[in-house]
Amino acid sequence: MKITICKNLRRFKQHLTLSQAPAETSEISGNAAQTSAGTPDAKTNIIAINRAAGETEKATGLISEASDQMSRQAAALRADVRTYRGAIRAA
Repeated sequence: MKITICKNLRRFKQHLTLSQAPAETSEISGNAAQTSAGTPDAKTNIIAINRAAGETEKATGLISEASDQMSRQAAALRADVRTYRGAIRAA
């Protein structure tokens, strides 16, 4: 009796494993399909991020140039104000 139960239990385990295999295979296949479907989106996102990084770098350069130009203009304005104040005092 003990041997029969062990054999039946072994067959049940084999049957259970075989019956679960298609579901697991289907799940793995579905996960692979989802991953491959997301790959073009990821590539598109990476391209967009690289493009945005390039644009940000250009904008940073323009802001730096504008800041330098404003510093020069402020220095020139300070000099003009000093000259104007000196002229008023002299008059």
